[in-house]
Amino acid sequence: MLLPLSALFVLAPLSGQTLKVYSEFRRVDAGGEIIAADQGGRPREILSPAMARNAFGSLRLVVTSPPGQPFTLYIGQNPENVLTPTVYRELIAGGVADRLEPVKLPYTYQPRSRREPSVQSFWLDLWTPETAPVKRIRVEAQLYANERWIIYPMEVRVIATTIPGGKPPSSALPPASRPADESAAAPLREFLCGEKPRGAPEGPLTIRKLIRRNALQDLLLARSLELTHGRDKVLAGVLNALGAADPQAWCAAPPARDAFGPEWYLKVRDFLYRGPF
Repeated sequence: MLLPLSALFVLAPLSGQTLKVYSEFRRVDAGGEIIAADQGGRPREILSPAMARNAFGSLRLVVTSPPGQPFTLYIGQNPENVLTPTVYRELIAGGVADRLEPVKLPYTYQPRSRREPSVQSFWLDLWTPETAPVKRIRVEAQLYANERWIIYPMEVRVIATTIPGGKPPSSALPPASRPADESAAAPLREFLCGEKPRGAPEGPLTIRKLIRRNALQDLLLARSLELTHGRDKVLAGVLNALGAADPQAWCAAPPARDAFGPEWYLKVRDFLYRGPF
């Protein structure tokens, strides 16, 4: 449920709390700063993300508050019950967030002491069913703290693109210390370079695993587009998004991260979602 406009306080700096939203490729440290491995370029502004149907879309919510200050996190949408939100608390180990702990909405963070860390990051999954109407859905991350509401509003665009069913082979995951985009780059290399998936034990739920899941969704879409439009056309669009002349050139070199940081991969997703074909 969305709050009335009179209750909205976006970012509310005077209350001591902030609420920020990042893409799945920008992990933060215990101080709320993007970790060195995921820096580079300007972080993508999350205002009107596109969501394909029959698929997950993922965002990162970062709450900063004074030490010892409790808060409650809500996810609101209008119309209600179009998207299914699932929230995980990101756990930091060795300076890197990776393990995920599911939390129930609304989620209340109650520090155990006045010195409890003041930054909490959350992974937000938004599931869009195949039957979802093609329209804009107002989605809000809502934070209640210190008797104030802090709101981050988004206008989620449910698009006509529908991810086909299927479960492609899972790629091996890079170490958690590596840049977040590497978990998406491995499936993309299988598509562009003909590399074979290297299976690995599944283990616990992690950020890397869900980034890989999202990339595998994209590749299911890419392969379905090949059936309709031909591999050459799909391949040309993906390479154009990557700024690459040919598959061999891209496969022989690491992704260009200077202008977009780890979010270079989102250009590929943008192309697959919108075409044109």
